[in-house]
Amino acid sequence: DVDRLFGQIGQFEEEKASRGLFMCETALDQVVDSLRSFAAKGSGSFLISCFDEVAEKAAQLGMSQTECDQLKQRNKELVLNRVLPAYTRLADTLEAHRGDCSEFTGAVNRSAEELAYFELAARDEGASMDDLDTIIDMLEEMGEATYREMCLAVVYGGDAVIEKYGEKMSIGSVEQNLEWLKNFAAEWYPEIPDYSLKYMDVPDDIADDFSPAAYITPPFDDYYDNVILINRSSEDSDDIFALAHETIPGHMLQFLNARNTEGLSLTQQVMEPTGYGEAWTVFAENFVAKRCYEVGINYGTMMNCENTLISIFLPAYISIMVNRDGWTMNDVKRYLRDISMEDAADIYYEYAVTMPYYAMSYAVGYSYLYKIYEEAAPDTPEDHKAFFEKYLGFGPMYMDQIYDHMKNQ
Repeated sequence: DVDRLFGQIGQFEEEKASRGLFMCETALDQVVDSLRSFAAKGSGSFLISCFDEVAEKAAQLGMSQTECDQLKQRNKELVLNRVLPAYTRLADTLEAHRGDCSEFTGAVNRSAEELAYFELAARDEGASMDDLDTIIDMLEEMGEATYREMCLAVVYGGDAVIEKYGEKMSIGSVEQNLEWLKNFAAEWYPEIPDYSLKYMDVPDDIADDFSPAAYITPPFDDYYDNVILINRSSEDSDDIFALAHETIPGHMLQFLNARNTEGLSLTQQVMEPTGYGEAWTVFAENFVAKRCYEVGINYGTMMNCENTLISIFLPAYISIMVNRDGWTMNDVKRYLRDISMEDAADIYYEYAVTMPYYAMSYAVGYSYLYKIYEEAAPDTPEDHKAFFEKYLGFGPMYMDQIYDHMKNQ
């Protein structure tokens, strides 16, 4: 079905181009180069080598070698004749609209339609229908609160925290970290439905561009078997907070809970707003950081707060100010100068123009969940279990709706 899928992506971009909403040339260069590089792998594509490895394991478990070879050949033909050419066709479709590229500036400086599109898309990515002024206020409040938490962690931790800066946030191997997280969740979170968990290494071909770990969402009709991709080439592959984000109590716990929530419609389970999913995972990271004594709660809190500020809140906030309020590069530099980060202004500005929504789901979604949590103020582990159970019971939906429901109950 890859032809239909990629064809629809191309049609969507063509529609955007016809309405003056096409990406800027910098973004086009990045996307086209990525598509063509992937297609150029040809017979060396990991889609072929990984399938071959799985097929050989199937042969070891009883499949005949003839069947194994036939499957490998069929997969190879599909990849070479259907999948990779689809990447090339999409690249050609996008390249044909180079003349429709928008300017390298914020949406407000391009057109009223681009501004309207940005405002709607930003709210949608954050899983909120509140207006952008409300969202900006929340981001400012959360940014300041996160900065205070980081500073307090440094004060309480003293020189020991400063001296540890940059050290791994891990208590051992990937397996040891996951076992710790499993026990931690048993104390603070609702009971997790039965599941199995397997580890798979990220293929070398994509390791350089892959995150330290990733949760592979299982088939909708069979959630028992779960898979975690581990990027062994990444220095952070055993980072306990990255694993908390992807597994337990992050994506995996949330997914398993949704599949087992009585009365939750199938449509709601499938159509999860991105901001809803990422709100939970960012919260999970920070919740674990403040309670993982093995890593050090002050050190873990400091490092997680720093990452949340730099990777989530700053890009989301700056994107809104560039695209809605028309901030220039100099405006971004002045804003970052107060926290001695003006040298990164060009990076944040480029992200705001080329990938304006990339941090929105994390920052906006997390801001809502943090606000919900602070107002509920659970104390004991049992209080937390009740809070999380109530929150998860609503299922995937927009964060402003969950906030209203939680506030009114």
